Amino acid sequence: MFLNKKNRTLDKEIMSRIKNAQDDDTFCMDIKVENSNQIFSKFNYDNEDTLNPEFCEHLLTNAKLMPPMADIKIKIHSNENIDPKKVSTAIKSHFTRDYAETKNSLAKNNISSLISLLLGILSLAILIIFYNSFDNFYVTTIIEIIAWVFVWEAADRFFYDRSRIKQKLFILQKIYSAEVEIEK
Repeated sequence: MFLNKKNRTLDKEIMSRIKNAQDDDTFCMDIKVENSNQIFSKFNYDNEDTLNPEFCEHLLTNAKLMPPMADIKIKIHSNENIDPKKVSTAIKSHFTRDYAETKNSLAKNNISSLISLLLGILSLAILIIFYNSFDNFYVTTIIEIIAWVFVWEAADRFFYDRSRIKQKLFILQKIYSAEVEIEK
């Protein structure tokens, strides 16, 4: 990948640090918290089902490093007594909402790519009709460009955007099913 020897050695060093931080089948996230307000949102009153946004962002950032077949284990190091079931419930509650939102964006992406494809096919049909009925170079060129833009947009959304959204869904599933462990 790298032609420069220095870059190759740096690549090996960085990748070995990532591999040393994980087992073969479990990706462990070690998180240090001072108190429960760093995990749970400060707007919670009775139930602790809303997570602190910084904590969620930290989980998502670290989960991107996880190998595809590994499960996630979240180890929280704290001096305070925190119930792991409450943390697990809050994680499930928060990431259920994120998962549903991302799943809806996947459905919208599929619909918009289908609509773009249909508009591209319709534009191509109009282009064929214009070729047969009258041959105006400017009009046919504009319709041809419009047709290919719609087809290109459909392909871009379906093959590239869709894979990015599915990757996020996969990460959210892994975080949702993560094992939570509290260490004092």
